[in-house]
Amino acid sequence: MVYVEIPPPLQVFLKFQQQEPVRIPVEHQEHQTVKDLAESCGIPHVEIGCYRADGKQVSSSARVDDGAVITLEISQHIPQGIPSFILDVHMTRLAKYLRILGFDCAYRGDYEDAEIARKAEREGRVVLTRDRGLLKRKRIIHGYWVRSQIPKRQLEEVSRRFQLSKWQHLDSRCSHCNSPMLRVEKEQVREVLPYYTNLSYHEFFQCKGCGQVYWEGAHYPKIMELKKIAFGCDPDY
Repeated sequence: MVYVEIPPPLQVFLKFQQQEPVRIPVEHQEHQTVKDLAESCGIPHVEIGCYRADGKQVSSSARVDDGAVITLEISQHIPQGIPSFILDVHMTRLAKYLRILGFDCAYRGDYEDAEIARKAEREGRVVLTRDRGLLKRKRIIHGYWVRSQIPKRQLEEVSRRFQLSKWQHLDSRCSHCNSPMLRVEKEQVREVLPYYTNLSYHEFFQCKGCGQVYWEGAHYPKIMELKKIAFGCDPDY
């Protein structure tokens, strides 16, 4: 028997939450690592920033003796540079929001878990999901279990966790296919514009991937709302 001490921020993975750390007894085998023991409590390894065994910091692959106390600390790790993400099938709206804000988000409605893990490892992407089992896959190095089920709250949550406000001046990506967009002259896209759009707007952008054409239009206030949610202030655009 060992004891896993879980701080309040990680108690979201338990069936109960307290204001103080809780210590849970866990049966263990000699071959199990501290990572295995923590995940047996329902906490994905990507959510853990540090393991301590009887007060001493150890690696995730460390093994402990009976009676040991394993203390967990929540991960505060943020990838260097502009973060890129990969999202599972349950994160459709969040993927669109992040793309509109300029973040590289891999997303398909038919991704299998194994494919997400491989792509995340190969491309250095952060996995965003509400599937705890997915985040327990060994190949996933960076990941986050999204707490809220409401898309706009998810955006606020992910922005706070990964400090996205540092990147609030990114150019939008295509919300459909994730490709960058380029400014184009009206004459280049006039044939695909609705009649009143052609009369009323003069600045246009086109996706380099799927060719979708964008303009300020009625969606502009919604984009500004997303920026306010994600960055916590009125954007200076």
